[in-house]
Amino acid sequence: MVSTATQCQDNLETEQQVQHLLSGFHPFDNLPVESLARITQSTCYREFGAGETVFTMSQYDGGDIFCIISGNANLTTLLPSTGALSVEELSSGQSFGLEYSLGNFGPQSLQAGMTAVTDLIVLQVESTSVADLVKRKPIVARAFLTSFARRLLGGEQISAVHADESDRRILRALFDLLEQDQQHFPPRWRIVSMPKHRELAEIAGASELEVAEVVADLIRQEVVQRDYPGLLVTDYPRFHSMIV
Repeated sequence: MVSTATQCQDNLETEQQVQHLLSGFHPFDNLPVESLARITQSTCYREFGAGETVFTMSQYDGGDIFCIISGNANLTTLLPSTGALSVEELSSGQSFGLEYSLGNFGPQSLQAGMTAVTDLIVLQVESTSVADLVKRKPIVARAFLTSFARRLLGGEQISAVHADESDRRILRALFDLLEQDQQHFPPRWRIVSMPKHRELAEIAGASELEVAEVVADLIRQEVVQRDYPGLLVTDYPRFHSMIV
């Protein structure tokens, strides 16, 4: 585990909600429900403000997997063998740590630190629970192999946005924030400044977690993309069809 105070935040989120969020990430989306539920028991829902440290290079030991629900983070990695240092920006729908956890890579192979660029929500998964299931259950190992193969071949499957009434309210609230950018031809639709999840939740009569789910799903489906401090709509017809 990351060697810092990483207690699960005392949000009133149910295991079912956290499980639903986790199922949006590869390769957890291919796991049987009972296996995903077991991993959820070792998963923390955590929030960070812009500029806060998620973990430092001296803290990360490959014992955790970090899945970004919303926001952006800078991931700094160092290969001790070569001294090569790189910085990558991660956003909603991306994760870090799975390959290093399953590959039994230790600090001697990779050092990594993560810092929130914007307000950030992550799921922190204890990798031992994942590795244990991979070793004990062939069906879980096959699911992970299938997911990795799809990623290598560029054939990732994207799930549809859940179209229940709460989601529609959130989508309508987002749709109402759209502005047409006339500086481009053809004109593009965008949310110039994305409100905080708690503000959008109040508008839509939903929870912050539900808002995070919908926004993450839209990004994963390439309906919108991050364009800090807002969102750029990349598939307007599809976006519009989701609210009717």
